[in-house]
Amino acid sequence: MRPPIRVLFVEDDPDMTAIYNENFLEPEFETATATNGEEAIRVLRAMATPFDVIVTDNYMPEMDGMALLKTIHVEFPSVKLVMVTGFGNWSDYIEAHNLGVCKFFDKPVKMSELKGIIRSL
Repeated sequence: MRPPIRVLFVEDDPDMTAIYNENFLEPEFETATATNGEEAIRVLRAMATPFDVIVTDNYMPEMDGMALLKTIHVEFPSVKLVMVTGFGNWSDYIEAHNLGVCKFFDKPVKMSELKGIIRSL
């Protein structure tokens, strides 16, 4: 039996966090959440077992998604990255891609598509 896919969702919108939690209940996923980039970094540094995938929003208080990606790129280079945002633009897409983002979703994201990408990573 395969171990669960460990996913960290970084999202400041509580409604979106609830949607992630409701849609990733299957035993194939083990999930955690953080409300901003700073909290995500604290969670990542505290975990004994690394996450496989991080799904992050871009625009958040405290530390936005791009700053989070820069830190992850240096400290956790093996983690796969997915960005979900309601305010995407080409410069963000390019910067995110350069920081290792495998997939960039505009909100609203279809959970079936997100699951498929996470499974494929």
